[in-house]
Formats: sequence, structure tokens, C-alpha cells
Amino acid sequence: MPAQERIVSITLRDEWITIDAIHFHGRWVRSRSGRWMLAHGHIVDPKGGRWSDSDPTGAVLLLDGGTEVFRLEGLLRPETVAICDVGVFAVYEWGSPTDFLGQDCHLRVFAPDGRQLLKQRFGAVVCLPALTSNGRLLAFHTLAAPGTSPRREDGESVFLLDTSGPAFLWQMPVPFVWPTRITFDEAAQHVVVHGQGEDRFRYKYTGEFLDAEVVERAKMSRRLADEYGYPLLDLAHERLKE
Repeated sequence: MPAQERIVSITLRDEWITIDAIHFHGRWVRSRSGRWMLAHGHIVDPKGGRWSDSDPTGAVLLLDGGTEVFRLEGLLRPETVAICDVGVFAVYEWGSPTDFLGQDCHLRVFAPDGRQLLKQRFGAVVCLPALTSNGRLLAFHTLAAPGTSPRREDGESVFLLDTSGPAFLWQMPVPFVWPTRITFDEAAQHVVVHGQGEDRFRYKYTGEFLDAEVVERAKMSRRLADEYGYPLLDLAHERLKE
């Protein structure tokens, strides 16, 4: 909902944020420009009964210079978010812990005036969303899809979506490493998946993967680091078959 009230008392402690006036507690992120703040957590009545993360108390607050401009309430665990320089933001609801990948697990994108630009349910958990500076492109990766998933093909993938359509642009396999973050190189028009250390894996906006050699070097490094040597035996088996 749009909001005109001014947040008068915000407490920040590292990545945590508390707003006493509305009984909100959660985490916060800022846009790269520093203008926009996105707070995501829970609004809980302190006089109410025992709180549970299965209760729809989740909320996302968009703030501009200390002023609340948009609030989204009634969510279930809105723990994955992204914000860009024009105030467009993305939020993924993890849903109830007892209903994994249930009906509430949607990825949604909003304009700063509250317009919903995208709403999509996937067959795997969405992680590390990232937006271009103008909010038009959204990239993220997914975890492995469980056997009960309605769309197992959504698992372990990197996605790129155009929020202005909205339109699905492409889905590609996640590099073998566990991604730590996703960024955009907007000058080169690349989606960059960051792995452990200095590993970076690039996809063109058109979906072409640019770093197959980096993947192979990283795989070999991981095999050499294994103290039991089983990955090297697997590699030798693969080469013999070839």
C-alpha cells in the first residue's frame, strides 16, 4: 500500500533494522546509489500471542530518505530481496516452513509507486536476485528442486527476466560452484555469477555462456583439493570413456 507517513525512529544494527512505531523488525538493504532502503521482516503485535514464522506477519517497506513510500504486508517469510537505483524492488516469499514451495512462494517485482510488475511462482527456491540499475532486468538463481516440485526443471538454474513486459528471457544451468552473489556488468551487458574466491562466470544478456574454461579449471582445482582423490578417479573414468 502507498504510505505518506514519515518513519521517525529507525534503529540500525549491522544488517538489522527496528522500527518501534509499527513494531517492525527485520533486515535492510540499500540501492547502489544509497537513496533507497528496502526493509524486509515482520510486523508483530507485542501484545499478541506467541509469534510463529508461519503467521502472515511478513512485511516489506520501501523508504526514500527516511520516508516510507510503499509497504507490502501479509507475507510469509519475505527473506530474499533486491533493490535498484530507481526504487524498483524484488521480493521472494519462502512461504510456510510446513509447506515447502507452496502457493505463497512467489517472486514479485514492484515499482516504487506500488505497481506490481511481475509475479511468478517457480518450482525451486529463488536465491540472490539482482536488478539492473534501471530495474528492467532481473537475474537470480535457484536451488535444486525437490522431488515433489511441480516444475523440477526450474532447479539449479540461472534466470534472466525482463520486468517491463514482463518477459522470460532465458534459463541456463548454474555453474558447478555454489553462487555467492549475482551482479550485472551493464556496460558489457553481462550477467555475472560469482563463485568462491575470485571465480566469476558470465552470461551475455542473450544467454550465451562465456566462461566454460573457467568452470573446467575450477572443477580441476576442486578435484585436486579433495583429500581422498575420488573426484580425480571420476575424471579419469570420464576421459577413458571418451
